[in-house]
Amino acid sequence: MNLKEVIKRVMQREINPPEGEVWVTEVCGCLRRSWFRRRFGEEVTKDMIAGIKGHDILLPKLAEELGCAYEVRIEIPVNDHVLVGKADLVCDDRVIELKISNSLHIRDEWVLQANTYAVALGKDKFTIAVIGNSIITEDFRANRALFKVVLEATKTYIKYLKGDVPPPPMRGDWCKYCPFRKECNKEKSITEYMR
Repeated sequence: MNLKEVIKRVMQREINPPEGEVWVTEVCGCLRRSWFRRRFGEEVTKDMIAGIKGHDILLPKLAEELGCAYEVRIEIPVNDHVLVGKADLVCDDRVIELKISNSLHIRDEWVLQANTYAVALGKDKFTIAVIGNSIITEDFRANRALFKVVLEATKTYIKYLKGDVPPPPMRGDWCKYCPFRKECNKEKSITEYMR
């Protein structure tokens, strides 16, 4: 038994969707990173485990305290795939997304993710709570136009999943933390992929 390989295999099931599904988190950030993750897998980190464990511990207790449902699954058919996500907390008037992060900066991809859940679940508002060395929360209004942006990104991503060419780079703050930045920066030309 190779324990390292077993740990990797278990974690890959946590971070990679089954065939025919696209996760909301895949299309709210860099499509290229998501494509590389599906193709090559990703190294297990303590932050991944902390995020999973933090959600497992906190969500049921927060749901009980707030009178909300937790881990509410959404499914939106997009072409021949299903866009799937789990809203952390769904309350009467809003969706609440919980993030565990070293940075208390609310990222655009988190806003897109929570907005997608809010619109899909018919909520007018959503809140993002970030837990780091302290806790911040911020409220937002749901936006149907941003929801459509995510649906279009999903269609684009599905096209790339069916091919052997990754999506073009999407430069942003996420690049400095991306485990695929070396691969991404190699930047093959289209003709190299065609050979």
